Amino acid sequence: DPNGAVGIIFTDGAVLTLGPSGKLIVENFLFKPDEQKVSFLSRVVKGSVAFMSGAIGRISPGSVQFKTPTATLGLRGTKILIEVE
Repeated sequence: DPNGAVGIIFTDGAVLTLGPSGKLIVENFLFKPDEQKVSFLSRVVKGSVAFMSGAIGRISPGSVQFKTPTATLGLRGTKILIEVE
């Protein structure tokens, strides 16, 4: 929808907002902290994405990655904004 947006709260408490006409693919989401298995890998195809990390970002910041057509971004803070045209 060119005017719509979506918000998702993941089981680790992370919050993701996808803007109008956006497309995002969650390639891997794994949250088993008791087994030390955590991962959040996604691909931003187009549009804007705002992300606030949850437990995965706190436990293992290197396990949170966003791929775009031109780069792979790793999360080292708590909030990011990505825009792909």
